[in-house]
Amino acid sequence: MALLISGFEGFGDADFDVYRPACWSNNLHNLDRMRTKARVKVLADRLLAAVGDAELVVEASSEIPSVWNGRQVRDQWAYLLRSDAARRRLQPVVARSVDLATRVKDPAEHHRHLLLAVRIDEAGVEVGLRIHQHATVDLANLLGRADRAGGELAALVAALPADVTLGGEAVTPAGLLAAARAAQRGEAEWLLVSRTWARADAIAAAAELAEAVVATAEALLPLFRFVAWTPDNDHVGVQEKLESIAEAVEHRKEEAEAARDAAAEEREARHQEARARTESRLAELKAWKQNLRVRRDEEPAAEAPAEQRARAEAPARRPPRRAAPPRRGPRPEAPRPWRPRRAPPVLEGGRLATSSRGRPPCP
Repeated sequence: MALLISGFEGFGDADFDVYRPACWSNNLHNLDRMRTKARVKVLADRLLAAVGDAELVVEASSEIPSVWNGRQVRDQWAYLLRSDAARRRLQPVVARSVDLATRVKDPAEHHRHLLLAVRIDEAGVEVGLRIHQHATVDLANLLGRADRAGGELAALVAALPADVTLGGEAVTPAGLLAAARAAQRGEAEWLLVSRTWARADAIAAAAELAEAVVATAEALLPLFRFVAWTPDNDHVGVQEKLESIAEAVEHRKEEAEAARDAAAEEREARHQEARARTESRLAELKAWKQNLRVRRDEEPAAEAPAEQRARAEAPARRPPRRAAPPRRGPRPEAPRPWRPRRAPPVLEGGRLATSSRGRPPCP
């Protein structure tokens, strides 16, 4: 979409209306927010060109509702922050200054670093210097350098334009340091030194708004460099911490390599011992077999066992009787033996006993 917008021609009412509360979670406005994001990013690209710092890059917030923005797009950001290489260099100290629960709850990378940001919402356009409460290194660097060079900070604050404010109030060194300490304690989410254009003023400025935004950013640039931590602007001992962390990492790496080497040597020693035991047993077995073979060759032939002699002296047995050949056809049935029939018993009175099947006998 950025390819469709080669230059900045100003904002219109549609660019502000898309950030009304009714549109925050509505995906139907994603395309409109994408167009506005492209315009805001053009302003951020101009800021980067004016700053001319190779250690900074341009990034932008998402225009689509998601879990990362609470399913709401309340405003659109484009900002300058440290490059990937600079962030990786600072990452060990940043990770140790923010606890794990906070990193899980707030994973946004731009919350860990100083920003020079352009923001648009329903009310207007804002450009300014932003430090989140989780940007612990830059907050500490601001306070540390202010303790050593308070006069320099006062001069930078005095050189700011009158329309640049600190949270809506005039910028003072004491107020700036108080806001930094409040953010460091977690009492405020952002430290914000910015200039704001109301919606009507931003629309009326049209393309000239880009020049005003760049001019404000150039006025804030000395303060940005005063606050931003770099190896040459280290007032909190971050470089020493990085060197200490690097030494600790190197020491742990050496210990791990030494442990791996020791484990490998121990495994090799066990393998050598097992191989020696196996070879010794094989040699013993081979010697035993050789000795047994020699003894068998030297000893005379032994006499037959007693069982074999007894079997040889026993008389010859009668050969077994040959079995009869199997019969063919059905086997004839054997005749039943004849049995004389018994006479029925004779009852008293000369009557024969007969079965009555439960009937009473005849009289």
